[in-house]
This record gives sequence, structure tokens and C-alpha cells, in this order.
Amino acid sequence: MKARPHVMFYRSQHTVKFDLPNDVFYDLMALSKQLNLLIKNGYRLTPDDVVCMALEDFTETYLSNVQALLKRVEGA
Repeated sequence: MKARPHVMFYRSQHTVKFDLPNDVFYDLMALSKQLNLLIKNGYRLTPDDVVCMALEDFTETYLSNVQALLKRVEGA
């Protein structure tokens, strides 16, 4: 059985594991690589910067999929 892609977060005594669909997992990994590159190059990122980057990637990737799905559902 093949393992599903997942992300684990650790905080003191607690561990949270998220099983993610493949496309979401790979988008998250791509965002992580972008953030690491910016940090290595000396940029100081705030949590708001990270959220904005994630939202831009999310809307760019998934909004067109949602619009196509709505057109199919509406029969357009």
C-alpha cells in the first residue's frame, strides 16, 4: 500500500498529521521552497507575506478549476 502524502506539525507534546491530496501537497511543497529561497536570500517575511503568497498560488491554481466546474454544473 502506497503512503499518502502528508504534512506533520509538532508543537510541544502534540502532533498533528494532515493527509493531503497529491496536488495540494505538491503545491504546499512548492510554496515551502519559495519561502526557503527568499529567507536564504535575506528577505524578512511576516506571517502576512506567507498568507498572501499562499493565497496567490491558491487562486491562480484552483480558481480556474472551480470556474470550469461551475460551468459544467450549470450546463454552460
